[in-house]
Amino acid sequence: MSKRKPLISICVPVFDEADNILDLYNRIKELANNNRTVFNLELIFTDNASRDGSWTIIQSLASDDKMVRGYRFGRNIGYQKSILNNFSLSNGDVVVQLDADLQDPPELIPQMLDLWRTGIKVVSGQRVDRSEGLVQNKFREVGYWLLAKASKGLLKPNVGDFRLLDQEVVRRLIASQNPAPYLRGMISKFGFSEKTVSYRRSSRVNGKSKFTFFKVLSLGWRGFLTFSTWPMSIMSFFVLISGLFAIASFSYSIFWFISNSNLPAGYFSLFVMLSFILFFVSFAFSICLFYLRNLYELFIESVPVEITDTRGKSIKIKI
Repeated sequence: MSKRKPLISICVPVFDEADNILDLYNRIKELANNNRTVFNLELIFTDNASRDGSWTIIQSLASDDKMVRGYRFGRNIGYQKSILNNFSLSNGDVVVQLDADLQDPPELIPQMLDLWRTGIKVVSGQRVDRSEGLVQNKFREVGYWLLAKASKGLLKPNVGDFRLLDQEVVRRLIASQNPAPYLRGMISKFGFSEKTVSYRRSSRVNGKSKFTFFKVLSLGWRGFLTFSTWPMSIMSFFVLISGLFAIASFSYSIFWFISNSNLPAGYFSLFVMLSFILFFVSFAFSICLFYLRNLYELFIESVPVEITDTRGKSIKIKI
């Protein structure tokens, strides 16, 4: 790598984080001051149409400190899209995605940068512990394990979105123009050299997490269906079971007809068989609807959205 001071773009997606933005800025500023001879920093906020005072605070920081830039989306475009568009607005040799809740430590960035200097393109933070309840920790642990298994190791356990990316990786992400991005899966699928840095994830100090149980489940479900062949395997299993049951039902109806000629032949077996066919069709349709939703997002929802920066200038980005 070049010996010149690299520029690090710290990309922070924001949604109703007014209680945390100043604390995050102060820690980033301290990091910049302590490493002024090692690297330069730019801090980029993308405000996802926050309903609190987040945007006002970002505007104030940007007006006082040239290190800070802020952009506000005209509507809430979602967490993953907000990150991807933040990347597209960066100028750094590397980008670091960092959440505004300060659960991931920005002080880990110099260690990540040291690995990048050795030629590593992706340096991911891997959580060895979390300051959450036992049930939440176990739920996430099982979820990460399932994703890792289902993706055949493509998705690493306990690795979220806190990572350092080389600009080459960022260009690949932006060029993909994916309307429904699952970034950690896309990054892993590119196959760039990757290392992990272990850390203990802190608990949220201020405010409430916007990542509800159902949002976490939805994100994991997207990763499971997008970066795994398990859905098709599951469907194949149900097809096999349904086929065997149909054969068994048909055989039983013949036996019933022969041994009970006075009974309504085939009534019971037909009822049971139709019930299982209906169950199978319903399951198959749920998988098909997921892919149809992705197609809908690709061809229908991929439209330009206006965002406004801290200086009042409007920009249109296709998301």
